[in-house]
Amino acid sequence: MNSGKSLCFTEDLNPNTPVLITYTPAQQVTKSSLVVKDPFGVTVVDEKNIQYSPNGFRSHFNTNLGVAGIYEICISIISANSYGPHLNKFELEIDRDHHENNLPESKERVDQLNNLLSRVNTALDSIRGEQYYLKDREERFRQTTDSTYDRCFYLGLFKLLFLIGISIWQLTNLRSFFKKKKLI
Repeated sequence: MNSGKSLCFTEDLNPNTPVLITYTPAQQVTKSSLVVKDPFGVTVVDEKNIQYSPNGFRSHFNTNLGVAGIYEICISIISANSYGPHLNKFELEIDRDHHENNLPESKERVDQLNNLLSRVNTALDSIRGEQYYLKDREERFRQTTDSTYDRCFYLGLFKLLFLIGISIWQLTNLRSFFKKKKLI
């Protein structure tokens, strides 16, 4: 990473997820900064003047309760002793399996979830019924189309045979007429 440049990462995080960022700038870097923003652009972590340390700089934060989405993590080198790229070490630890077991669900919250589940179940039943209806309608349409195709085919075949029969009858009548008139 060059001096004056920023390097940004995005990470999709669930609400109330613990995140540990360990950032070790290169020895040539005199000042760098770390900025973390939530999906709404609100700054969660803003650390400036990070200097080299063998153990690295550690920043720990929890995502906001109720705010899930794409978090943006940006590192920028403010100043360095030398020009050219600087190798930095960056580690991001996300505890996705973290659960707050000490917070019991309230009865209201459980009732809200039950109501939500029943509405979702009702909506799924409605969608399932509509899908059955559409499938049945498509099958009836297919049968109607096939039946119409068969009837058109047989009607066309009948017309062809009828025209061939009429043509043969007409030619035989015309020939017999000419024979009677002795033109042939």
